[in-house]
Amino acid sequence: MSDLRKRVAERVARCDWSDFLQLAKEYKFELIMGNGSRRRLVHSTGLVVSVHEPHPRKTPVHPQAVKALLRAIDSLEAK
Repeated sequence: MSDLRKRVAERVARCDWSDFLQLAKEYKFELIMGNGSRRRLVHSTGLVVSVHEPHPRKTPVHPQAVKALLRAIDSLEAK
């Protein structure tokens, strides 16, 4: 488990946008911009994590989105 993943897992309710994106990039998720603040993280295996980009960026990412990313990473590592 990477240090970043461990830090994100320990701070689910306080994960900032930059850490969230960096963790997604480490696991080869591609950021897809949607309408407004809607974002999707898409993996080549078909996994998709939907998230709302927080405003201002200092606001934490919604905990459900962080948990969804961590579950997606767990499923990738299980393969």
